[in-house]
Amino acid sequence: MMTMMVMSTSTSLSNHPTNEAKNSNKSKYTLMSDESEDSIRGPLGKSAIGRILTAEDKDSSFLVLMKPIIQDSTFDTGSDPGCLISERAIVTFYQTLDPASWSFVGDVVGVNATAGKLKSASESDVQVRYTNNSNINKFVGYTNENTADVNSVLKNPLAIVTVTDPFIIGDAVKPIRVSINGPSLVGMEVQGLYSQAVSTVTSEIEAQQINITLTGTACPSSISGFQGTLDPAAVSCLRAGPDVSTNGCLSASLSSGSAIVVRGTNGGNYLVALARNYNCDFSTKSTTIIGSSFAYASHKDQVCGLPGVVCEDAFPTTTTSTSTTTTSTTTTAAATNKSTGEIFEFV
Repeated sequence: MMTMMVMSTSTSLSNHPTNEAKNSNKSKYTLMSDESEDSIRGPLGKSAIGRILTAEDKDSSFLVLMKPIIQDSTFDTGSDPGCLISERAIVTFYQTLDPASWSFVGDVVGVNATAGKLKSASESDVQVRYTNNSNINKFVGYTNENTADVNSVLKNPLAIVTVTDPFIIGDAVKPIRVSINGPSLVGMEVQGLYSQAVSTVTSEIEAQQINITLTGTACPSSISGFQGTLDPAAVSCLRAGPDVSTNGCLSASLSSGSAIVVRGTNGGNYLVALARNYNCDFSTKSTTIIGSSFAYASHKDQVCGLPGVVCEDAFPTTTTSTSTTTTSTTTTAAATNKSTGEIFEFV
């Protein structure tokens, strides 16, 4: 499992392969109407057998646990979070899926993607999809992490994992829309930080929303241990803390790849960035989280060009003049679940 290291005065980054985004047709970026929000969100949702999901778990239903599989080995690689952005596509960091990362153990042949692993869900809600290495595609333009260039860690470090059999979409497993806003999160309503954590009941890994106060903040210009200046176009940053449960900085075990989510003006949740690392200020018990932003052009193009992915402006503006009022046009974003034929909405 790839974790983000806590530093008292600087941010530590672990090795990370990256990818790059190929240019795609921007017309594929879709907008969603306000009217669809009632069917997307709500205080409670039912799982596959009618069990009531908590609002927190319903919001967490896009998170997928990604576990590399080693050929002819029982070695436990652990898992890291990924984000379901369509019924077949998952976006995550590439590092723990890179066969080179596990060469000391054996050959990585693929990954198990587990969705629906939520505290209030039932076992029947859990779905596991296996996919082999040929369906794990790092972003175009990937370069190895290099201490001489801090941007090698945060530009194009992602991968798209495509499962052959689509997930069955329901309240416990549901894709999330991608925001094209940013990269700065200052002034945006940060809805939550989503990651994986050990259940206090079953001791198993679950998808969870981190119980912490979050505020968009300006990103630092540099990171200790790396040369160069961070490209502000590629990163989004949060100030978090202190941790509600410990009254301290975020846990050192918080996984890289945790999802940074904002609340749009239509009330819906949007993925804006994947957290890459964080810096703990022990004097204030606060944590600065740095993530790879989907507003960055190559990240956006790679993700938003995929079939079934909804990318849109989470904060459409309304322009008023003395004679007319112009509001951005939206259309309902919905898709058909190929497994059931049913129309589904997003988180």
